[in-house]
Amino acid sequence: MDITYLLRVLLRRKWTIILVTLLAATAALVFTFFKKRQYESVAQYSTGFTAEKVRLVDGSSFDFYNLDAKFKNVTETMKSLQVIGMLSYRLLLHDLENPARAFRKLKPEQMKSKIYQAVDKDKAIELLKSKLVKREVLFSSEPEEKNLLEFLDLYKYDYKSLRDFLSIARVEGTDYLNIVCLSENPELSAFTVNTLGEEFLSYYRSLTEERSGNSAITIDQLVRQQQRKVDSLNGLLLNKRIGQGAVDPTVASTGALQTVTQLETKMAEERGNKNIYAQNIQSYKNRLEAMEKAAPASGTGNNAEVLRLKNKQQELLAEKARKGGNDLDLQRQIDDLTTQIVLKSSSSTSTTKRNQDIEDLKNKIQDEQAKLNASDETLKQYEAQIKVYNTKSKAQPGSDIELKTIQSQLDIENNALKNIMEKSSQAQGLLKENPAENFKQTLIGQPAIEPEPAKRIMTSGLAGTSMFFLAAIIILFAEIFDPSIKTPSQFLKSIQLKLLVVVNNVNIRNNNILDMIGDTYVEDKKISEEEVFKEHLRKLRFEIDSSAKKIFLFTSTKEGEGKSTIIEALASSMHLSKKKVLLIDTNFSNNTLTRKFEAAPTLEDSIRLNNNFSLENFKRIISATSITGVDIIGCKGGNYTPAEILPFNNILSHLSNLDTEYDYIFLEGAALNNHSDSNELTQYADSVVIVFSAESSIKQTDVESISFLQNLNGKFSGAILNNVQTENMDL
Repeated sequence: MDITYLLRVLLRRKWTIILVTLLAATAALVFTFFKKRQYESVAQYSTGFTAEKVRLVDGSSFDFYNLDAKFKNVTETMKSLQVIGMLSYRLLLHDLENPARAFRKLKPEQMKSKIYQAVDKDKAIELLKSKLVKREVLFSSEPEEKNLLEFLDLYKYDYKSLRDFLSIARVEGTDYLNIVCLSENPELSAFTVNTLGEEFLSYYRSLTEERSGNSAITIDQLVRQQQRKVDSLNGLLLNKRIGQGAVDPTVASTGALQTVTQLETKMAEERGNKNIYAQNIQSYKNRLEAMEKAAPASGTGNNAEVLRLKNKQQELLAEKARKGGNDLDLQRQIDDLTTQIVLKSSSSTSTTKRNQDIEDLKNKIQDEQAKLNASDETLKQYEAQIKVYNTKSKAQPGSDIELKTIQSQLDIENNALKNIMEKSSQAQGLLKENPAENFKQTLIGQPAIEPEPAKRIMTSGLAGTSMFFLAAIIILFAEIFDPSIKTPSQFLKSIQLKLLVVVNNVNIRNNNILDMIGDTYVEDKKISEEEVFKEHLRKLRFEIDSSAKKIFLFTSTKEGEGKSTIIEALASSMHLSKKKVLLIDTNFSNNTLTRKFEAAPTLEDSIRLNNNFSLENFKRIISATSITGVDIIGCKGGNYTPAEILPFNNILSHLSNLDTEYDYIFLEGAALNNHSDSNELTQYADSVVIVFSAESSIKQTDVESISFLQNLNGKFSGAILNNVQTENMDL
């Protein structure tokens, strides 16, 4: 499609585009005026991902894809129901326990709702605390929990609502994650971003420890199982050597001496581990002492109680482990202690990050102390085994063949033990270096002092600009996909017919074409649509005069293309050039010309003339029109064709006898697509002219009608493109 045409379309629709642009800008401006003020709070975390060492079990190298996957995993975990659900419970718990300082207060009509009346506040607080302790989400299948879920929705603390005003994203190209909250309450925004980070770290730490711990436990079990196999083979080998009484005492002691060497090597490694554990304990104690000196005095009593409960819990866990881990009574006591610890911790009005770090250091000291104790026990076992094998090294060996078989099996089992121990070391390293430990909060969310700027001008301008381009694009797409033939160039591309003339769209004054065409007064120098219409009618009149033909049939492919208007306008133009014209309304399906000029419907009643044509008899069926020199023969109209209603050798067969009376005879035929009238009338005409409207499109039925005109053996003169917009006339 022509670019010039599209630009002109936009220019014609400029007021529509301007109007919708102004409406969009005004709507955006009104929206920003009534929009609630929002306060932003930001919390930032350093993940430590970019500073991590390569420590993957499979030995794969660190790359940007893995880094991006880690950030996405963390982001999705923060957005998970398990994390945001805990955040929503803590928000509601805050408002229920502190109604005077509640982040959100319900409206009176909300407080009268059924769900608000159905929820017991005390039971709701108890249930929320229980869910926080167990880190469980509410289930809609339980009636009480379902009511609480609806209660959360009433406060807009439900999962979907929290996701809507929370934004979690990586700071591009850095090691940081930003948690951003926009809400109507500055304290709510700050509490949300800080609490979300805490809940995420707690969940992420437990999730990572559970995965790594399960893997480490499985590998430890394999190590112990393989170690028992090796010890069993060592004992069997030593017993065989002693029991079978070999001659060479030197050979008899070789296996025992090798075992002693292995045990001494392991004992040296274990002493090294023991030193590391002792150094770690001393380092943690130094840090703990420094932090406790700087810690505030408030809340120490409650912290001491929590510490006492945790120590008691560790004792019960140790006792449970000694009893094999299946003591249900001990497990019940441990669960009760866990609940008391969480309740004691959550009863404080605020838990600072310093207190959390102190608790973490104490836990680490306990872990390292447990490892140190275990190391002491391991060293004692090694010393006992060394004494046993030193004694056995003096015994004599047995059969050489059987000993070699056992020794070969022992070598295989030792290699397997070595591989498993390497995996165990790697798993322990992953467990010690929990990724969650690398997360550090580098920016604590603070309540905003002022609300976020409304940005009314920018929002209004953006809305207006967007609507401007959107309206322009919609108009352009509508024009591009509009199948109508709006311009002469589109007509020539779509229809392979000769184009006689292009007639523009014009508003005919008082429905009187003669007055408009005969008006010679020009109001201003600018050429009006009426002047353009007259000029193109003159071109059509010239084409008719130059054709040397007298009888013209005007038709179209479909109804409403403007045949009657073109015929009337052409007849009026002929009148101005002193030509006499006879109009014959042969459009039986729509006799517009008959009704327009109020002509007598005499065509169907005409008789068979044979060869006795008489001009006087012919004039009896002719009616005069309001245009001087233009007469008409009207028709009644009906559902029939000329061949069905007119007799053989009818008056249309004798039109050539009127050449002395009229300069031109114009016949109007019915639409070719719907009726066969025009097909039958072509035998009476010297030339056929077809009229197309610029508002019409070309379909398959039009193609068939056009093909009929092209096969008229020279009778077809060309086409008239009617109803074209004046600005599109030259396109």
